[in-house]
Amino acid sequence: MLFDRVTSKKIKLNDVSKIQSGRYALVNADTKLGFEQRVLFEPLLPSEIETKYTSSISFFDTKELFTNDEIVKEQQQLTIIFDAIKQINDKYESLSLADFSHFLPPEISKDITPNELDKGIDEVFENGVLFQINSAPRMSMRYDTELLPTSRVKRYANNYQSHLVAHSECWQQRTVVGIIPKKLLAKVSEDEVVIYENIVYAKLIDHIFNYLSLYKMRLEEITGFIEKFGTLVGNGKDHRLVTQVSEDWGRAFVENDVGKLQEQTEASIDKVNANLRKLSQLKSEQLYRSIPRAVQLPIELKQTNILVHDKNYSRAASLWRKWLKNSNTERLTPQQILEKKQENFVLYKDYIELILKQVFMNLGWSLKKDSMGIKLKHANTFELYLQDTNQGEWVLLRNTNVVARVIAIPEPLIEEIKDNEIVQGTLIVCPEVNPLIESDRILAISPITILGKEHLAGMLQQQIIKTIVKEYLVDFPVKLPNSISKLYDGKYDCYLTDNELANAKKHANNELYSLIVSKRNISKYLKQCPVCSEASKPESVSQSSSDYFTANCRNKACKASWTFDKIKSEFILNNGSKANGRFSFLINFNS
Repeated sequence: MLFDRVTSKKIKLNDVSKIQSGRYALVNADTKLGFEQRVLFEPLLPSEIETKYTSSISFFDTKELFTNDEIVKEQQQLTIIFDAIKQINDKYESLSLADFSHFLPPEISKDITPNELDKGIDEVFENGVLFQINSAPRMSMRYDTELLPTSRVKRYANNYQSHLVAHSECWQQRTVVGIIPKKLLAKVSEDEVVIYENIVYAKLIDHIFNYLSLYKMRLEEITGFIEKFGTLVGNGKDHRLVTQVSEDWGRAFVENDVGKLQEQTEASIDKVNANLRKLSQLKSEQLYRSIPRAVQLPIELKQTNILVHDKNYSRAASLWRKWLKNSNTERLTPQQILEKKQENFVLYKDYIELILKQVFMNLGWSLKKDSMGIKLKHANTFELYLQDTNQGEWVLLRNTNVVARVIAIPEPLIEEIKDNEIVQGTLIVCPEVNPLIESDRILAISPITILGKEHLAGMLQQQIIKTIVKEYLVDFPVKLPNSISKLYDGKYDCYLTDNELANAKKHANNELYSLIVSKRNISKYLKQCPVCSEASKPESVSQSSSDYFTANCRNKACKASWTFDKIKSEFILNNGSKANGRFSFLINFNS
């Protein structure tokens, strides 16, 4: 059996054929295994599945959906993302939640600082090693046999006599003393460039070109992220959203940090581009083009005389060994890839948990951790509970009712998931999402996505409001005693003052009093600003019936407005746009 983390259902192995990496987990697996070891990650299926169902179950093949260039780019993005997440998680250990930022940290600059291979590449180009090999390559002498006119023969082939005797067409004349030849089998020599050392030279150019191309992709991801933030203001976004993102950015970077990172990254891109141009020039030269592309070469070099004693070839061999040392850290076996993805699951789970904590803090909730999760309290009255399953899933509860579920999938989501497959209130977060997936309940959140966190905050805020409004609109299950009913006379909501609440307590049993307090707290919550949690004053709320109210935030830095319309079953924050995360939305309680 498999557990579908998206639908929260158990499914039979026979019911699936193509599976999304990171979506499913084994049921009834060894309970001593960590949950990340029970999740199915590409490229390896667990042995108990592979032996029984290897012909019917496989992972989605990205090559069927994307071009090779798109796949390579995605891999480089993930490298940046998980390197950054590890640095963010490690950094948070010494920070408070208020100082946490989910954005790409300045420490990522360590990953673009030249390593041993980068320095080796620069040294080779500074010394002109590859260009000197290209202009004066070492060659071997190749001897072939060829039938030539006698006048052109300089060296006889070893078997020229027997060949002449056997081929009368090569005779000029036969005499009493012998044969006068017209043609002879001759030995001809030719310079041969396709030697082992020149194959090493050509393959080295290929390896370094590929390495620099991937390095350039990673650098462009960093500059692209910085540029995206720079254009946020001009994209018509809500000023409150821009302010929040800027604050998150500011916790990750001071102005000097981002300037240094951008300057360092752009300088690195310029150097990489210069080296790529030089390699492209070498690839167009005769020596490189003389080496057959299909020729295979063992990855470990042989110690030939030329590679050891020739100054230029020796330096090229040294660069090869540096490339090999670097590539060995990136060339992983399927088992190592699986273990890396399990490690990434833990990293991403911890990262999303930090984001969730900060989201609730930004929404005005106080947090108190216990053994099962986090107790959330708003204005010391209204309570929720965030249950942590420690399996990359968090369940937001209002008493025993599920308000929302957040599922973390640490793999790029390529499988199309329709809204009707997702349990109501469930939000799926992952580092990258297939652009063809249109569901607004599937969110890309990573250190290089600008608005992911705020879209998550907006979806959670909508689920909270939707849940408590539905609870609020349910009538009292019993007829209220007259002494309590009179307390609501002339009111358009269920808010009672402290004195009125104390009076109600005298005439209600515990169950009824608990409901009165709950409706009072919800009334208070609905009149607090959904953006900054500022409590509203009577003069900032316009309400003429229990079916409708509109309110304005008195916080000058916020100035949000919100409307509740019971007849239309709507709650509208600001202009109701979906593009501004928690700072603007429209909730329809019938959907």
